[in-house]
Amino acid sequence: MYVTCTFSYLDDSPVYKLNKQTTFLGTYITIHSFHLVAGRAGPEWQLHGWFVLHVAAHSNHTIATMLPTSPPAQPRPTPPPLPTQIILDLD
Repeated sequence: MYVTCTFSYLDDSPVYKLNKQTTFLGTYITIHSFHLVAGRAGPEWQLHGWFVLHVAAHSNHTIATMLPTSPPAQPRPTPPPLPTQIILDLD
C-alpha cells in the first residue's frame, strides 16, 4: 500500500531513516520503506494550520492521516515553504 502526502516543511529535524523506529505522537512505529521525493522530512508540518503526521495501525494495514495540533509554545520564524512530497511504502 502506498500513501502519498504533500506538505510544507517547517521543522529542522533530522530526516527520518529507512527501516528505523520513529515516534509519531509518542507512539513507536516502524517505517518499512521511506522515499523522500523532495526536501526533507520533519515531525511538524503545516497544511492550512499546524498538523503532525500520524501513522496508525489498523489490522493488516497502516494508514497515514493528518491530525491537528497546537503550535509550539515558542514557534520558530517560518521559513519559505518548501513543497515536499512523501511516499510511504507501508507493505
